[in-house]
Amino acid sequence: TATSEFFDESRPSSPPEGCWIAKGRSEFPWLPFVGGDGFNLYIDGARFLPDVVTATRVSGRFMNHKYNKIGDNLDISTDIDLDSSVYEPRYNFCLSVREENLPPTATLILRLYTKNRWTKELTIVGYSVLAIFVESGTDCQPATDSSGIQLSLNEGARQLRIHATLPKLSRPMNAAFLDDEPTLPCASLLVRLEANAEASSPSPGYNDGVYFSEACRPSDG
Repeated sequence: TATSEFFDESRPSSPPEGCWIAKGRSEFPWLPFVGGDGFNLYIDGARFLPDVVTATRVSGRFMNHKYNKIGDNLDISTDIDLDSSVYEPRYNFCLSVREENLPPTATLILRLYTKNRWTKELTIVGYSVLAIFVESGTDCQPATDSSGIQLSLNEGARQLRIHATLPKLSRPMNAAFLDDEPTLPCASLLVRLEANAEASSPSPGYNDGVYFSEACRPSDG
């Protein structure tokens, strides 16, 4: 009956269609990355941001595992597509990275901020991180900047969780830096690394199913 259906406490087995699209790697990166090869970093957009946001921007930088900043001209600050939703903004940002001596532990840390809808103050919404390199044939980010490690660019499109807080800065800067910090429910950033790209490529649509999304798999609860 309609009454029993209303009080049914069972939950759907999957999120509504299109809210989250499952996509995993078919193989780990294996092509060696040589200093000076270069790559493009794309920050395409965000999904399901919280009610507090108005217009948002993403800032960021590259660091090694000891928090040393990498590069003099690699600071990130996006614009926003004003025709996009504030809750699912498009940034359409591309940065060409052509540094000769990127360290194996290079990590991208991103900060999302907004003018708070209620307080009207500039507010940090959250943070995301991404390893730039992995040991070839694996998904393991190098733990040190020692020479002799064969590196591959951690290439591909990713859906990254957004974490609400930063940990104490006593732990190494790496792709696991934020793992113990609370996440913003449902919110994510869409980011891509593309090797040897001379020209920028347009942002894919989320429904194209190209973003590795396992890190943002919805919980059953």
